[in-house]
Amino acid sequence: QQGLQQGLQQGLQQGLQQGLQQGLQQGLHALQSTVMRVLRRRFGEDAERVRELLAQVNSVSILEQLHELALDVPSLEAFEAQLQAAREAQEQVFESEGAPSQDDS
Repeated sequence: QQGLQQGLQQGLQQGLQQGLQQGLQQGLHALQSTVMRVLRRRFGEDAERVRELLAQVNSVSILEQLHELALDVPSLEAFEAQLQAAREAQEQVFESEGAPSQDDS
């Protein structure tokens, strides 16, 4: 009886963690797609050159800031410079927390 309860509790926790992780990944992907749509509308197909770097950003708050930037930035080059700076800042946060960056996986 107790073993069954422990197994159910463990399964529930794992399911919740997987669900949260999936939800986060879907949210990140949706934000990345939104930023790309804005950039494509403003700068045409040239915007595709930042897609790979944008896909490496895994912070909701950074992606929200990049979305705001994409709406107003004067050029794709200026956006690209800010994106690179945001990506480098993100890597430093991961390194200081001891967590592996996305590049390490």
